[in-house]
Amino acid sequence: MISMRTYRPIIILGVLVALVPYIGIPFEWRNTLLVFLGVMIIFFGLVVRHRSPSQYKRVSTDTYTEQERDTVSNSREDMFETSSDH
Repeated sequence: MISMRTYRPIIILGVLVALVPYIGIPFEWRNTLLVFLGVMIIFFGLVVRHRSPSQYKRVSTDTYTEQERDTVSNSREDMFETSSDH
């Protein structure tokens, strides 16, 4: 389990991204700062993912199971057979 301490930088960067448009800095600086904050969020997200790979592994679930042919007939020929063909 990853502690809240690990997520703290991502939360702080997210708050900064939300506040940057309202703090009154020049347009060019604001764009540069937003790009930098975005890159930092990506970096810290990858760090969190690297620290806890077991939470992000793809889980393979076998939800489909093929039934016996004798139990359920799914072939097109079996569905349209007439009783005289037997």
